[in-house]
Amino acid sequence: MRIFNSATAGLFRIGNAVRAKARSSMSGSAEELAAVARKMAPVDEGNLEDAIVVSEAGRGLFGGIKFEVKIDENMPLPEKPGKTVGDYATIMHEQLTPYGPLQLGPASIEKQKTTDVIVGGGFLERAADQVSPSIVRSIHDAIAKVLR
Repeated sequence: MRIFNSATAGLFRIGNAVRAKARSSMSGSAEELAAVARKMAPVDEGNLEDAIVVSEAGRGLFGGIKFEVKIDENMPLPEKPGKTVGDYATIMHEQLTPYGPLQLGPASIEKQKTTDVIVGGGFLERAADQVSPSIVRSIHDAIAKVLR
């Protein structure tokens, strides 16, 4: 009976260590994705970039930890009292070039000149496409370190 308890405790410690490493890696990956999305987001006053946030979103499939990168649509616009980022975020994401017919404004055109990514619509999906390959690899590597 004692061997079973010792083995169970060892597996429990390993499981907790794997979960902690995976959580840390997932959090870092979500922050990386948000940073890329901010670089890709169009800019006027900078509110849309500031509204891209990372949050722990409860439990995912099979009870795993889940992080979410999203736009805080309730973020107020200081220069437009009573308005929020949500009043225009969907239009910027879905209708702005390269995803839609609307063109970049002057500040976004200037931003485009200073970055190595395409500024404009679809910034969340495009950031996810760019960062996704490294996310799985980083989580795998973090877990593998625990198991070595």
